[in-house]
Amino acid sequence: MVVLALPAGRFALPAAAVLSFLLAARSPGSTPGSGEISPASPPLVWTGFPAIAAASESEGTCVEGVNCDTFTLTVSGTPADWAGKVIRIRIDWSNAANDFDLFVHQGSNAGPLVGVSAAGPFSTGENTTVTPSQSGTGVYTVHVVYFAVANDTYQGTASVALERSAIYVEGGIAFSPSVALRAPAALASGEPSSRCDGFGNFYAGGIRGVPAGTDVWYLDLRPGSPTYDPWVRSPQYLGVPESIPQDQAFSVGADGGGDIDFAVGFGGSEPAFLAGASLLAANVSAFRSLDRGATFEQNPVGSMVPVDDRQWLEAFGSSKTYLYYRTISVPTLHFVQRSDDAGLTYGPPAFVGTGGQSGNVDVDQATGIVYASRQATTQVSVARGVPPPPARSRSRTRRASPRPIRRESTTSSPR
Repeated sequence: MVVLALPAGRFALPAAAVLSFLLAARSPGSTPGSGEISPASPPLVWTGFPAIAAASESEGTCVEGVNCDTFTLTVSGTPADWAGKVIRIRIDWSNAANDFDLFVHQGSNAGPLVGVSAAGPFSTGENTTVTPSQSGTGVYTVHVVYFAVANDTYQGTASVALERSAIYVEGGIAFSPSVALRAPAALASGEPSSRCDGFGNFYAGGIRGVPAGTDVWYLDLRPGSPTYDPWVRSPQYLGVPESIPQDQAFSVGADGGGDIDFAVGFGGSEPAFLAGASLLAANVSAFRSLDRGATFEQNPVGSMVPVDDRQWLEAFGSSKTYLYYRTISVPTLHFVQRSDDAGLTYGPPAFVGTGGQSGNVDVDQATGIVYASRQATTQVSVARGVPPPPARSRSRTRRASPRPIRRESTTSSPR
């Protein structure tokens, strides 16, 4: 056993005991350290200890008061008292570069795990829910791990909320057996996307990973067509739209492959256009087809803001497409760009918001208003964009330059 030698007149202690004493004195844990909640209680609030620099590999290896702390939550009443109610537990912090993880146990930190939220960096919050009517009342521990934190702390909140239950329709939908879509030169293809236009032209795609590109297939769901395939048993492989060079069937290098999304035109003549976007991280590349994928046109620089992630597409009418994506930065920045040529080239970016992961983009086909969703901290945020009217010329017809959309934002908590 290692013994620390203390100055004359002091007794000697084992090194582990001295270290434990110093750590306990330096980091008292959350303030307050405990609280009680009932079905009629107002929210409980506590604050974690401030950390200059703290990191932990996992919950199981963290040291209390050094890189994790515990708030003890006592749930009063009986399980029947909590019928229709839940406890929403969340933690929030200020710097999106930091990463706290949230674990809720029953009884103690060694007890059963009843809630967890550990989404990673680039956000400023985690949240989970406890259902006492199912898991019971009594003692719970809210264990917060300082996974990677510098000069920050967190604020914890436990509040009572109404439980929402899904309403299921009896019967459901009967699905046919699945069919595998295969590419000639790809060992694997995943994270799929699919779209079907109003005429019955169905497209499916999957990623190979950067920079191998994406694979795209076509299925004919048009009644009366010679290749009508209502049971989706005869997929036609269309190749790698963003391949460099354009050797689609056996490409081994492409401008993209990180994520894929499609959009198809509404109305107009048959076939509707197919627009696609593929992620290369450095940017989002774009491609389109006007002939059901028989040929593709490629634009290696679809996004104008560099270093991007998780792009989404949506069409408006028979010629316009909106591209929505976020940057890989701290904090993340979200942008929308509009294409007036069926998804081949895009106009200047319109700023949507800051922080979190991008959700999806939708367009009201009656009004042209654009809606973009994202996860902002621990909330879901929706931005509403109204495109400007087309430019007018007094002397001659002239193509209007794309302009940023006017943005209006609303934010709501998840339910």
